[in-house]
Amino acid sequence: MEIKDKVVVITGGSQGFGRALAKIFAREGSHVVISSNEKDNLELTAKELSVDCCFADVTSYEDVKNLGEYVAQKFGNIDIWINNAGIQIAPSLVEDVNIQKLHRLFEVNFFGYFYGCQIALSYIKKQNTGVIININ
Repeated sequence: MEIKDKVVVITGGSQGFGRALAKIFAREGSHVVISSNEKDNLELTAKELSVDCCFADVTSYEDVKNLGEYVAQKFGNIDIWINNAGIQIAPSLVEDVNIQKLHRLFEVNFFGYFYGCQIALSYIKKQNTGVIININ
């Protein structure tokens, strides 16, 4: 797939693997929009990589919806949506798992991906083209 001039959305794009993806897509000539729930780090990374950014907490359907709307308004379409935002909890015995951390993990790693897929798919169906990538 040719990625030059493609519009790429990367959740969790301000650090780690998402940041590395954003750097590669930008270097290859894509229009990259990274999102994160850490505003300061998001803006710093966007500036360093010369990419666009939009604050979004993937556990909020409204935030993810706003991310999709922002990208569609600015670029007219979404070619590649990468659900990359994710967290982990340290391996432990079942009886030792912190229930609040487990709920947070599902909010981010399940619902965040679901919201991303649902929003991205709404644009991809209208465009009749596009790719969703889930990284976990």
